[in-house]
Amino acid sequence: MKNLLITSIVLLNLTLICFSQNETNEMLNNFNESIKKGDLNEVKNSIPKIININEIDKDGYSPLLIAILNNKVEILELLISKQSKCE
Repeated sequence: MKNLLITSIVLLNLTLICFSQNETNEMLNNFNESIKKGDLNEVKNSIPKIININEIDKDGYSPLLIAILNNKVEILELLISKQSKCE
């Protein structure tokens, strides 16, 4: 019975971690899309929700690099002011 309880707790934690990771990936994708579109207001509103403003996306790009590649100067300045790094 004790092993079943421990197994259930472990599975619940793994499920929560996977859900949290998927939510984080979706938030990062939406954030990066806002950068590409040049939606300064959406980027400003999203920054407090982003766990790591320097997180690299599935393609290997940071938000700062996306702003640079898409010539989004205002967003670039905003990200730099928020301690974003180009890695």
